[in-house]
Amino acid sequence: MWTCSEIRQAARSRIKLSLWAVILVTLVYTAIISVLPMINATITTIMQLPVLTGSGNIEEMIPLLSVTSMIAPLINLAMIVLMFLVFNPMYVGYIRYLGSIEKESSDIGNDVKSLFWAFRDERYSRVLSGTAWKQLWMMIWGWVVSAIVFIPASILMVFMFIELFSGFMGRRNYNDFIDIFTRETGNRVLFWVVVLFGYFLIAGIGVTIFLLNRFYAYLFTEFVLTERTDMPYKAALDLSKQMTRGLKMKLFVLDLSFIGWYILSALTFNILMLWLLPYRISAYQEVYDRRKQELGIIMNPPVQQMGQPAQMQQPAQPYGNGAQG
Repeated sequence: MWTCSEIRQAARSRIKLSLWAVILVTLVYTAIISVLPMINATITTIMQLPVLTGSGNIEEMIPLLSVTSMIAPLINLAMIVLMFLVFNPMYVGYIRYLGSIEKESSDIGNDVKSLFWAFRDERYSRVLSGTAWKQLWMMIWGWVVSAIVFIPASILMVFMFIELFSGFMGRRNYNDFIDIFTRETGNRVLFWVVVLFGYFLIAGIGVTIFLLNRFYAYLFTEFVLTERTDMPYKAALDLSKQMTRGLKMKLFVLDLSFIGWYILSALTFNILMLWLLPYRISAYQEVYDRRKQELGIIMNPPVQQMGQPAQMQQPAQPYGNGAQG
């Protein structure tokens, strides 16, 4: 079984084969996916500038804030649409590019074009459906756990207000309300604060563990799609769940080993992400490749993807040697 240090060393070796090309492709990729958030932040800052600087009067601020409140939801909606239609397929192309590095690049233009690999030929519909299926399930689990957490929390808060309000209503005259923070009332308030804090702490830990479990279960979906664009969209997710079974904790520990790099990246205003992003994805690629060998999974991509003549095509099997998702 692999260790985190082995995986990180293999990932660094892969990136260093074509370091400057990797950095350039990463720069283009991050620039594309960051355009809308930057536009949103810029518009919001401009609209709220009179409020932030204290210039202008109330009559000027209200229309500006109203415009901001209308534009922000539109940009957020555009980001969701682009995430499904553009960013997710582009992420597959980025993963495929990093996984194909074997030597120093002599064609930077072709490296950048590899970001759009999923948009060519017949790949797009399969890649789009596969990544959208994964994203949809992550959103569903997010909604489910949010409901599970906040519905009981709302019930607890209702009981808290009823209990406190009934105590206030039991006071006989106006002067008794001055005693709102007496020891008795204060103890009740403290009790409910402790109950709510404890609930959110325990629920937050549970939700985090569950969502991390789903994140790592679906982690290899895009990696599968880089090799098998002919695979049904559900099958790619199922195969990812199979490959990560029993491996989620090790993947989590692998991610924890990058914490130092994230701290350094924050200190450099995220400029270091141009190294950290491909480094982390390449580490995932190393784990993915080794996991295929451990499980004996042969992707067996269609021959047209391997550059062989069309007349030699053979029907591809869903999981190579019969492994089930």
